[in-house]
Amino acid sequence: MHQTSRRRRRPRPAGYLIGDMIVALIVVAVLTVALTVAVTRQQRTAQRLAETRELARIAEAAMTAMQTGAAPAPPPGGTSVTVRREPAPAADVPGTAWATVIVTRGQGATELTGLVRADALPGGAP
Repeated sequence: MHQTSRRRRRPRPAGYLIGDMIVALIVVAVLTVALTVAVTRQQRTAQRLAETRELARIAEAAMTAMQTGAAPAPPPGGTSVTVRREPAPAADVPGTAWATVIVTRGQGATELTGLVRADALPGGAP
């Protein structure tokens, strides 16, 4: 006669499964928070970049108007455009002057420096 030995299987404790589930939920929660923070930062950065680009477009439009002699377009509400005459280098083109256009809105500001017609600057030609 063969004797077969039966091994007793110990039941797996139920607490082990619940512990795994809790750890998995914590990991999912941490990843969700990290993803939310990353997306929020990305959206803020995209908004700042868009605002900076808009200010640069306004500065470019003002600079182009001064270079062509056209009247500059009025800035949108809440935006200020300032034009500052810059010192001229030794080799300057007659009838032109260096100018810096400064566009500000709220906390953002953009500067653009270029050569423009001297009569387009505030105060006219020197």
